[in-house]
Amino acid sequence: MSAPLPSFIPPPTHINDTHKHYDVAAGIIIMLIVGTSVTILRLWCQWRAQLLGYDDWAIMPALVLYIGHSIMGVYCNLCGGIGKPLWEVSYPEFQIWFKGIVGTTFLYPLMTASVRISILLFYQRIFSQAHTVTRWAIRVTLSLTAIFVVVYSILPGFVCTPISYGWRLLEDRATHCKSNQYYYEYTLSLYSLSIAFDVLLIIIPIYPVMKLQMSLQKRVGAIVMFALGASSCVAASYKLAELPLTKFEGLTNPLSLVIPPQFDDYGYTFWIPSQVEPTTAMIGASLPALRRLFKTPFKFLTSTLRSWTGTTKIGTGSSSSRGSGRSGQDCWMCSPPIVAQT
Repeated sequence: MSAPLPSFIPPPTHINDTHKHYDVAAGIIIMLIVGTSVTILRLWCQWRAQLLGYDDWAIMPALVLYIGHSIMGVYCNLCGGIGKPLWEVSYPEFQIWFKGIVGTTFLYPLMTASVRISILLFYQRIFSQAHTVTRWAIRVTLSLTAIFVVVYSILPGFVCTPISYGWRLLEDRATHCKSNQYYYEYTLSLYSLSIAFDVLLIIIPIYPVMKLQMSLQKRVGAIVMFALGASSCVAASYKLAELPLTKFEGLTNPLSLVIPPQFDDYGYTFWIPSQVEPTTAMIGASLPALRRLFKTPFKFLTSTLRSWTGTTKIGTGSSSSRGSGRSGQDCWMCSPPIVAQT
């Protein structure tokens, strides 16, 4: 004789925010302000210096997608029941919650790929003419990124047909939606490829930078600066590590058939890493342009501190000798690009 099925308790019919916390939404807003401000400052610096290139134009759609993704994250966290116990989340709130999941499956590949394309075009601007291997590595990675965007913009459309069943949780999802395993495998491959692309962005500039005629300290510093543009792989790695922990287990709420109990911390395990990843990418991609902005104030501050401590005597003669002795490659980040864009 089969065991009796548990009696389901319906989800609440009214909104109860007694135990809701808003720290995730606040964190997303702060990161949105910082990431957007840094990117706009980067574009302003490039425009003022008349150095706008293809990489700067590519970061513009990335910025639009980043702002849209961030606003969606704030809305889902404020109105979608995220941040309070699952048993207090009403069905309409769960619908908003899952609309955010559906939305981010389409926005995430486009947004992250746009930032990577901007970084790759920057590499092409400064490295491609001098190093044939680097030029082909950039072109191959750009082609793979384009394929990545096409494939992972299409695959989410097959999770549910029509797509609206992605958030109609109490209706006949078995008929209109694929199994949870399909979404799991899609997400697993998405995050894995994102990490692989970020690792490529770290590897590509190493060889040409190490060939530059500058001190080892400066070369290592340049590589670290480039690596910051791909540091978003840390957040993607965290999401990838959390993915196997999401298991569907039956509870007394009928929504537990489609909502795992681990969603209780969804704001911390998904939305915060999903915001950290593009924010660090946008800031890292802007650092090379912002280096010129802070170079003169940093030199002035360093000279002032040295004069106060009396460790170094700074005169006009030493300054001009340093200027005359600097090679073109030593100043590759503070002058207009010498490589024509193709």
